[in-house]
Amino acid sequence: MIFTSISISPELLELIKRVIPMVDQRMTVGQNLRRQRETQKVSLERIAKDTRINPAFLQALEEDAFELLPAETYALGFIRCYCKHIGLNPEEVLGVYRNQVEPSKNDLRGTIVKPSPFTSVKNHLLDLLTTMVGGTPNYSVTKSFLRPKD
Repeated sequence: MIFTSISISPELLELIKRVIPMVDQRMTVGQNLRRQRETQKVSLERIAKDTRINPAFLQALEEDAFELLPAETYALGFIRCYCKHIGLNPEEVLGVYRNQVEPSKNDLRGTIVKPSPFTSVKNHLLDLLTTMVGGTPNYSVTKSFLRPKD
């Protein structure tokens, strides 16, 4: 016998979601984290207290505002810690994170930023002035001290 459809009660579905939390690949990292947290009825403040992660950083994760985090290393660690706390597989969520963040990084990879000619000239003039100001007094002072006395 082949089953074409299965009817699951909303209560059973809710229980399954709690027991086997899954990451929806179509949702963003923040959406997955928030959905799981709300399913477990846990406050953001409680997670902040338990994980010792600043609540503003947890909120930034849930809003996919990764640019508000100190660095990507922190983002990865915060995501890993948050996932472990709410029972999601950290590697799955980090995979979603990489897919979400990589396209924006790829947009900038082909771009070569060339300094303007003015910047180059300015840097050379600054080097020349530094050498003249720093080099001339040092040269004259050391020459007068190291000169043999008559």
